[in-house]
Amino acid sequence: MKRKIMFRLLAGITAFVMALGLGSISIKAEDITQTDEFLAIIEERRDEYFNDSVHMWEAEEKGISIEELLYQDALAAYPMRVRINQDAERNVGISLLDVGNNGQCLSTNVKLIQQTTDKNCGPTAALQVLYGMSRQGAVSGTTDAEKINTLMGDCKTDSSGTYVGNLVSCLNKYSINASYRCTEGRTMTQAQVQEKLETSLCYNIAPILHAKTQYLPYYGGHSSGHYIAVSEVDRTTGKVRLSDCNWSNKYFGVHVESIEKVYQSIAAESDRYLIYMSY
Repeated sequence: MKRKIMFRLLAGITAFVMALGLGSISIKAEDITQTDEFLAIIEERRDEYFNDSVHMWEAEEKGISIEELLYQDALAAYPMRVRINQDAERNVGISLLDVGNNGQCLSTNVKLIQQTTDKNCGPTAALQVLYGMSRQGAVSGTTDAEKINTLMGDCKTDSSGTYVGNLVSCLNKYSINASYRCTEGRTMTQAQVQEKLETSLCYNIAPILHAKTQYLPYYGGHSSGHYIAVSEVDRTTGKVRLSDCNWSNKYFGVHVESIEKVYQSIAAESDRYLIYMSY
């Protein structure tokens, strides 16, 4: 079964490797699965995949086992893991990843867009980060409102909002240079969350918080589940810039919060996630 998955993904991985400028890397699937990078991804993610409801849901949706999903996602993450390691060796980017190093600011272009209903923060945040990747043109529609409507269909948004697994799948439909994944906030340390935010932003892949808003001071204690795009991390101050698409003008806008508060918004309660670049 692993061999079937391996060759099913090989054509896509080949294109991805070439797009990243990694043409010198052997992309034979048998070779990839024996590399230190691939084996490290498998080891890092195994416990998460076997114990997380979103990954279980995704495997069921695809009609494959958790083991097969883990293998599939590791293959997809492999080219970016190699690129990051190569950049670290050349002192490019932010090296993997010394939190607080030299006070760098890491950011990408996240367009501030307000959601069009009180339930479509997920699709709206998706459009915001697609602007950061210059992929908004791939979404059907002339106006942002029309594009949000398209993304609502892709995300299967309904009267209860958007399921995090569907939002990740939607992002991966349109992203071409990297893939997105999600990890439950409470399973990570604050330093690990900051690392993932910084690494994603370094490669123009804006993260999204699947947040509980009462932990963010600008909400003044108001409690709701909400998707919020992240546009910058200032490593000098430990501050994070959020581009909040909220339906209410009271919360809509660009806000700056401490990494501690951002971390609490996805880690203080269960079933809240960070959506970020897979590597």
